Amino acid sequence: MPEVDAEYYRVSHLIKKGNILEMRAWLRSGGQPNLRNRFGWTLLMSAALRGRTDMAELLVAAGADPALKNKWGDTALACAEEKGFHRTAAFLAGALERRRGHGGARGAGGRMGDWLHRCWTKATTAEGDAVRRSFSWVLARRGFLKIFADRLECGDWVIPYADMSEAVLFGTRQLLFHGYVLRVKAAGRTYQFGLNPGRFWEGELPFPVKRQETAMGYSWYSIAVRLAILAALAYYLLIQNRPGCAL
Repeated sequence: MPEVDAEYYRVSHLIKKGNILEMRAWLRSGGQPNLRNRFGWTLLMSAALRGRTDMAELLVAAGADPALKNKWGDTALACAEEKGFHRTAAFLAGALERRRGHGGARGAGGRMGDWLHRCWTKATTAEGDAVRRSFSWVLARRGFLKIFADRLECGDWVIPYADMSEAVLFGTRQLLFHGYVLRVKAAGRTYQFGLNPGRFWEGELPFPVKRQETAMGYSWYSIAVRLAILAALAYYLLIQNRPGCAL
């Protein structure tokens, strides 16, 4: 096997396993984001065929070209579409548009300042250590949480990983759905981010994090709201069942 193919398959295995930390280390050590095997398959195509949007984001941020084709004329976008990985395909389509918009120019070494992952979140600093349903979440900021190689950003909040003293990813279940709450302590503040489920959070993250399953508690406000709903429902049923008092 040619040396370049051996390197390609070794790195492709990192993509398959979702080992984003080793992948990032390989890129920083001089690994080529546009590495190809003898048939023209790129690492970006390898990520696309596996639906590894997180790896695709990392490779594109490092300078991978989404317009490259293998010897059969396939692009990474075509690979993702063929396999039905719609989220990965959407990201690659956007990467192609951005590349066309910039005339195809990128830095030779990539831009590690590009975000690795972006998702919608509700975020608050009002809860402290408590992971619970409360009025704070009603007033929580809504926006995109962006994960970079060296920091988190949510609106005007910028949290460098170097400032983090603790990060815990709580797995929670709400009705039939599984979600996450990311609690981060940094520079004397405690941040909480409510997150929808996603493959990115199941893999290795670019910052040290503890993982813990938890049942979300209830604040007095949350309990009061639920009691009020139950009382209103009980009153409605009582009126409905009273003879001669149909609504």
